[in-house]
Amino acid sequence: GTHKPVDYLVIMLGTNDVAGGLGLTDEAIAKGMENLVVLAEEKSPELQGYIPEIIVTVPAAINCRWADDSPEYAEVRRMMKQSRDIEPLYRSIADRHLIRFASGVDAEVNLHDWTHLTEEGHRQMADIIYDVLMKSPASYDVEQKLVP
Repeated sequence: GTHKPVDYLVIMLGTNDVAGGLGLTDEAIAKGMENLVVLAEEKSPELQGYIPEIIVTVPAAINCRWADDSPEYAEVRRMMKQSRDIEPLYRSIADRHLIRFASGVDAEVNLHDWTHLTEEGHRQMADIIYDVLMKSPASYDVEQKLVP
């Protein structure tokens, strides 16, 4: 509410849920995302008079290039897999709520921590979000929805 009007809301979550050792299932991570979507849908009208265009974004997949098949890398391999497996669940959320979806799973990540975007990864994510905004027309005229 302090930043209104908000015309576009991009929500990108999941990396810390996967990598944080929280033991969350794919479904639990997706439920967290859906809770935020519902919160935005329910609270935005009272805060600013309309619901912004919401974009659910899957973050870059965890990518540890040297995680081999040895037992000590089992957790890293699990995180890598889960960071990709949440994509269809997020897409389903977007479909259910009639909102936009963007996938950044293939954006470049830092080779030192496997999770944070590199400078190029940030460019890639910006391009992905831009493409979603340009290829999917808004469901309303932004000027008509501004709150005085």
